Amino acid sequence: MRRLFFCALLAASLPAAAKAPAGCHPRAQKGTQALTAPAADRLRRAPGTTRGARPGEFLVSDGRVMVQDEPGQDGALYTTDAFKQRRRELDEELRFRRVGAGQPFHLLRSLIDDGATFGAGAPQRVADLRRRLATEDPGLPAALPIEQLAAGWREAGCRLDAALFRELTAWAGEQAMKRASAGARWITRPGDGGVVEPVVEVTVGGETRQLAPWLWVSQLLEPGPLDPVGLAAWIDEALLPARPKSPPVTAADRASEADAAVALPADGSAIGAAPPDAGPGGPLDGAPASPLGSLR
Repeated sequence: MRRLFFCALLAASLPAAAKAPAGCHPRAQKGTQALTAPAADRLRRAPGTTRGARPGEFLVSDGRVMVQDEPGQDGALYTTDAFKQRRRELDEELRFRRVGAGQPFHLLRSLIDDGATFGAGAPQRVADLRRRLATEDPGLPAALPIEQLAAGWREAGCRLDAALFRELTAWAGEQAMKRASAGARWITRPGDGGVVEPVVEVTVGGETRQLAPWLWVSQLLEPGPLDPVGLAAWIDEALLPARPKSPPVTAADRASEADAAVALPADGSAIGAAPPDAGPGGPLDGAPASPLGSLR
C-alpha cells in the first residue's frame, strides 16, 4: 500500500558548528533554549503563562516565548528577539513551500517540482554533489562523504536547501540502481497535491519495488541525532529479498497436529510453554527490530 508523505513546519534548535557548510543558511540560535517535554509541560502550566497568538505558542511571565506544538512534546524557549527571528524564518518557509500557516504539504513541494524529468537529470546532479564535496573539504574520506556532509549540515542548524536535497536524492537513487539487479530505472508516480514523485523501480527476487530516495535524504537531513546506520545500509536494507511466506494450514495439517498431541506433563506445566531461560515470550523476546521498519 502506497503512503502519502506530508511534512509540517519544524523549527529546530541545534548547536552551531564552528564552520557552517558552504551554502548553509543557519537558523537563529542566539536566545534559544531547548526544553525537554517534562520541562515544557511544567512551563505550559505555570502561573503567569498565557497562550500566544498562534497555536503552540505561549507567553511566559518573564517576557520570553515558549513553543510547544502539543503537550508531552519537546519545546523551545525564545527571547523576544529570537522569537521574532523565528517568525521571519517560518514566514520565509511558508513562501518557499507556497502554503498557508498550518496547511499540510507534500515533502517534495518546492524541493523537487520537476519530478517528471528528475531521473533524466540525476547523473548531472550527482556530478554537482561531487563538486560540492570536493569544495567543502578535499580531505574527506571516500568511504563516508555523504554522512559527514549531512552531519555538518545538521550540526550547524542549516535550513533545508533545495539544491542539496536534489543532489542527495539523485545520488541515493543512482546508488540504489547500481546495487540493484539489471533493469533498475527512474520512474514517476503521482503524489498528493499534484506532486510528481520520482522513484527508482527495481526487481528483487521477482518482486517489483518502488524506492523513494528522497525519503532517505529527508531522514539524513532531519534535525536531531544522525542515525549511525548510514545511507548505504538503508539502501541495502531496501534491496533485501522478502521473507518467504508460510504456506496456508490445511485440514490435513490440522489432523496431523491432533494426532501428534501429547498428554499434559506430570509436573503440571503447560504444553508449549517457554523454557525457563527463554523469558515470558520465548526466545524471540528482545530480538532487535529493523532500523528501517518505519521506511517501509
